[in-house]
Amino acid sequence: MLWLQTHFEDEHWNSLASNQVKIPLQDAEELFKDATKAGVMLNLLPALTVPGRF
Repeated sequence: MLWLQTHFEDEHWNSLASNQVKIPLQDAEELFKDATKAGVMLNLLPALTVPGRF
């Protein structure tokens, strides 16, 4: 959650934390790379996205 807080504005945290957003694949890949470099362990599963609400 801390990583999300450093990359997204306050008003988006609840939606991100509750899987209510869809991030374009290219942006998700960049975020994945950044998170991995920061030591966050993630699994990128683009087929399991939920339609965006932004």
